[in-house]
Amino acid sequence: MSQSRLRKDFKFKPGDLADINYIPFPICVYESPCYRNLSRTARQLFNDVLMMYRGNNNGNLSPSWALLKDLPWWRSQTTLAEAKKELRGTALITVTRHPRRGPRGDRELWALTCFKLDYNPKKMDIKPSDHVYKGYLLKNMKIKTRDEIRQEKLVTGSLRAAAR
Repeated sequence: MSQSRLRKDFKFKPGDLADINYIPFPICVYESPCYRNLSRTARQLFNDVLMMYRGNNNGNLSPSWALLKDLPWWRSQTTLAEAKKELRGTALITVTRHPRRGPRGDRELWALTCFKLDYNPKKMDIKPSDHVYKGYLLKNMKIKTRDEIRQEKLVTGSLRAAAR
């Protein structure tokens, strides 16, 4: 179906879409190899995280079991953990805060790379420059794993200590 036919068939008046919730799913993400090569569960998790996006909370999206367990397609924490692991290895998301254990128990937070980061230094463990906007379009994008980030922090910390 051509674009001109679509435009003629769907003419909305102002206010027609006011009461409808929708997902802002960029077509370039859908067509990217990062998204196309995901498993079914990882793709569903990405879509669920995309449904959490409200336009001003990118970087504050939590893919936790507590929020997703009521959805009918998430039946086990193991499946969710595997989907999270797969998505972390792509350029579709940026982990903005790693989960913390203990009495406070902060949840892991994500940002979608198809949207600009809404930076909040109180909630995020990263710098704004660590979020690669539209990173899924880069061909040879190397994603740092959690262990690589920790190792990098240890090395820089030990270099600083040695310099003193």
